[in-house]
Amino acid sequence: MLYWIAERPGEGYDVFVQPMNVATEEFMANIPVPCPPQDSFPPPGNYKMKLLEMKESLCLANPTSPDELDIWVLKLSDESIWIKLHKICLDSIVNRPTGLTSFFRGVFLPWLVTESRNNKLGYMLVQHTAHSLHWYNMDSNEMKHIAMDTNQMKHVDPLGEPAGYLMQLSVIKN
Repeated sequence: MLYWIAERPGEGYDVFVQPMNVATEEFMANIPVPCPPQDSFPPPGNYKMKLLEMKESLCLANPTSPDELDIWVLKLSDESIWIKLHKICLDSIVNRPTGLTSFFRGVFLPWLVTESRNNKLGYMLVQHTAHSLHWYNMDSNEMKHIAMDTNQMKHVDPLGEPAGYLMQLSVIKN
């Protein structure tokens, strides 16, 4: 199954998750998001929301304000039942990187939520800026930097000018 966040243009935001069965190439019924995007904070749009995965379940990270991010899990897609798993408050993050000042600025991109051994939430893999990965402990609210050799990720654009870093994260199960 392939999922993406989509919106129907019109008055206000009609935002939903669009599933597609990859094997049959058929679109499935839209799944409404559990809460509307917060368009009262700039910039507007659903791209502040992020889909991620936890234990083969679809999750949605949704900033509800510049200081708060909710993590939801889809329990029953046929009935569009979402359960709120966690709320992250910016001020409560231990060892927060200095550049992380808002969940709306694209500097906190969750990619994966893991479970701990006792079926509680464990860690979230987070991208902070284009060249920095962190583990966020969902119990202790602590962020831990993942050491990476960013020199191997430098990118040069077609004109030969340095263009910063390229980074795309894919989670592949064995």
